[in-house]
Amino acid sequence: MFCRVVFFFSLILVTAVGAAEDPDVPKVGLVLSGGGALGSAHVGVLKVLEELRVPIHCVAGTSMGSIVGGLYAAGYSPQELEDLLLSTNWHDLLDDRPPRSRVPFRRKVDDLTFLTRLEVGFNRGKIQLPPALIQGQKLDFLLQTLTIHTVGIETFDELPIPFRTVATDLETGAEVDLDRGDLARAIRASMAVPGVFAPSVIEDRVLVDGGLVNNLPVDLARQMGADVVIAVDVGEPLRSREELESLTRVAGQVVAMMVRGNANRQMAEADLVLFPDVGEFSGSDFHKADRMIPIGEAVTRAAAEELSVYSLSEGAYAEFRSDQYRSTISEPIVKSVQLTTDSNADPDFLFARVRIRPGDPLDVQAIARDLERLYAEGDYERVSFFLTKVEEGYALHIEAHEKTWGPHVMRFGLNLGANFEGQSEFNLLANYTMTRLNRLRGEAKVAFQIGEENRLAAEFYQPLHRAGRFFVSPTLSVLKVGVGATQLGDPFGGFSVSLITGGLDLGLNLHRWGEFRVGVERGRARARFGEGDDGLSDFDFDRSGLRALLVLDQLDNPNFPRHGWITSAQLFRAQESLGSDSGYDRLEAVALGAASNGRHTLLGSLEFDSALGTVLPVYEEYSLGGLFRLSGYPPSSLSGPYLGLATVSYYYQVADFGTKIVSGIYAGGSLETGNVWQDQHDPSLDDLLWSGSLYVAADTYFGPVYLAYGRAQGSQDAWYLYLGRTF
Repeated sequence: MFCRVVFFFSLILVTAVGAAEDPDVPKVGLVLSGGGALGSAHVGVLKVLEELRVPIHCVAGTSMGSIVGGLYAAGYSPQELEDLLLSTNWHDLLDDRPPRSRVPFRRKVDDLTFLTRLEVGFNRGKIQLPPALIQGQKLDFLLQTLTIHTVGIETFDELPIPFRTVATDLETGAEVDLDRGDLARAIRASMAVPGVFAPSVIEDRVLVDGGLVNNLPVDLARQMGADVVIAVDVGEPLRSREELESLTRVAGQVVAMMVRGNANRQMAEADLVLFPDVGEFSGSDFHKADRMIPIGEAVTRAAAEELSVYSLSEGAYAEFRSDQYRSTISEPIVKSVQLTTDSNADPDFLFARVRIRPGDPLDVQAIARDLERLYAEGDYERVSFFLTKVEEGYALHIEAHEKTWGPHVMRFGLNLGANFEGQSEFNLLANYTMTRLNRLRGEAKVAFQIGEENRLAAEFYQPLHRAGRFFVSPTLSVLKVGVGATQLGDPFGGFSVSLITGGLDLGLNLHRWGEFRVGVERGRARARFGEGDDGLSDFDFDRSGLRALLVLDQLDNPNFPRHGWITSAQLFRAQESLGSDSGYDRLEAVALGAASNGRHTLLGSLEFDSALGTVLPVYEEYSLGGLFRLSGYPPSSLSGPYLGLATVSYYYQVADFGTKIVSGIYAGGSLETGNVWQDQHDPSLDDLLWSGSLYVAADTYFGPVYLAYGRAQGSQDAWYLYLGRTF
């Protein structure tokens, strides 16, 4: 007791030199472990350490511990860190994609098919995959902006609180202790969980998560001169035998064994170890930070008596902390802008998309828009920035990192549908895109589809000038599809159509909004009828004419939109003067819009298709039936040359997982009305058929999945299990 009184008295007598420099005051080091989202508890620990007035003289952290510890060392208060954790939209932060409304239309087109997000590259005859699920586009930017006030420091000893972090050399497996350079990059390297986050490259070393070699770096705190080390361990415990029931959990256990082993060795060297009880959470539960922070507070308060040995008086602690808060940059100016890339892209094209210029104020939101504009082109794995201090301002460096699996990539897709009456459909898709084929960024696209429809389509898209506003596009397609022609469920026949078509379009690129194109096409069709179609014989048909297409797309999500709209209008005029066997017109117009309030979304759509008074070939007629197209009727059970359909849908977001595999669960229903007609004078409100549906659905990595029940007037009903987009 006498020793404690003497210790407290010595702290009160701290002079203006500062408590940190008093040789009688022990230097306290804080060590924060990795653990993904579980590291949110670290913030609770920091809050109570401040309440107890425990001075922290140095910080070491790994992975999530490097984020919390690095920002604390850079001058953020525990309250600021809590506000940051709770206000961050983690689902958006860990999704590299920019808002869809800001993506160029050429990149939106793929979303409107059934393609998954996975890209596969081909390089030097080898198949290449992305290095991780998350490349870190938004995360890198956030870390750079949070540490912008540290620009110009040489070592992490110059931070308000000296700091160290740990990464793993992916090539050698060696521990890499990071004590200098760009703070944001060091933090990013320490948290690069292999397979989840793309590795970071620092001084030509490929670095990943430091937890693999040193998840609780007590030794680094000792090297910084800590006399006392307080360690906080939120690492996930090893699972019991009963919990190891899957391949993924067994693999995770192997990694956890390595992490737990190195943490236990370090733990023995700490003076005090805190174990926040976050066992009910997982490393991906970032959205539950509000529940983990209090756990960190509780475990620290429980150790208050042990920690009080290191407490300072209010005055001494206030003086100690006064120099540890972050400073702000006053009226910073961008003195130069440098853009570098490891791709063969035209530098002038890239620089034209950067709006910030030398002499402009340093505006992080303007930088964000520039990076987003470059990244949205779809050519880059990551577009990042960093600053260097120069005379009277800062130099802005923008780096565009080409996809290691690109630039030519393939995406795959799947469309499955079945009702409980035995009808089913299946389509497997693959789309190979080759970009930047010339200085004007020409691109070629080849799409394959096998299943209910067999299709091969190729397009060469060639901008006519550097701005890319006007383009020319030759196309070629081969299609074979089976058609079951029915009318109100009573079949009168079925046939297959094979069609080879070539075309040439001239278009106007509306950038993020859409595109307009006009062109000419010439094709040859062959219709083959089944054996049961008495009186019908196979025939060939020349199909040539003029075409026009307008598409405007501002949907935020093509699977389950919450905001925005999309509209398209397509006209084809078959003309005998161009070689067609007969003349006819096809007009297709669709509009869809979505609006949301919280988890509630209302979706409305209109579709109008018309032969414009001409006679359509039977295989070109429009059809209704199937999910959300008069859901109570079987797929394509209604057909004719004129079609009208109006649909209102409502869905509620039951769960928001935010993961790559399943991002959300929905429940909803639809009300639909429409019909098909055989003559342009037939459409009447009295002829409208009514239908509706109830469904549960999931937004998955492979596309939307529906389990639905549809019912129409006249007791028509159908059950559906469907994978794929429905509009």
